[in-house]
Amino acid sequence: MRKSFAGSTRLALGVGALALGLLASTSLVSASGAGAKYGAHDPRTCASFKEPANGAMSAEIARRYFICGAENETHMAGTTTLNLVSDVKVEIGASRPFNMATDSFTDVDPRKPVFPIRGSFWSYYCGPLGAINGAPGKNCASANETIARGECYNDTFSDWHCVMLGNVPGSGYKNYQAPPTRL
Repeated sequence: MRKSFAGSTRLALGVGALALGLLASTSLVSASGAGAKYGAHDPRTCASFKEPANGAMSAEIARRYFICGAENETHMAGTTTLNLVSDVKVEIGASRPFNMATDSFTDVDPRKPVFPIRGSFWSYYCGPLGAINGAPGKNCASANETIARGECYNDTFSDWHCVMLGNVPGSGYKNYQAPPTRL
């Protein structure tokens, strides 16, 4: 089962935890699932959201969880969008206690530590091929999210989620872009 979060008006990307090193394989050339109708690779998925069960979160696991939650297909108001990321870099800070004033996630377990994260990534929002502005190779908007910050936290089911917000929403977006060709 794939878990994800999608931001509504800003780039808020949540990520469920993944067993170390496991991302479902994807092809950037030919997608057979959700990515096919966008001329893109399928959204990457995570096999598990439970690691690490104890101890510190690693930057590599946080990166994978971010990718899994960031990549999805959304359906809203009769339109569909494929959300993808590439060139994801994540650094992780030392854990800290949950803070009700700043950690506003509805499913966070306040008994567990929160790990601050920062990094960068390219975000892509793609429309279906053949739709308005859906010419092959020109059906995505992209943004280079050079300053992203967020947290990794456990929910009340002990699943991990990592959330990073990118640059100021609406700044630096380029329309009529191709889907990502690099992971």
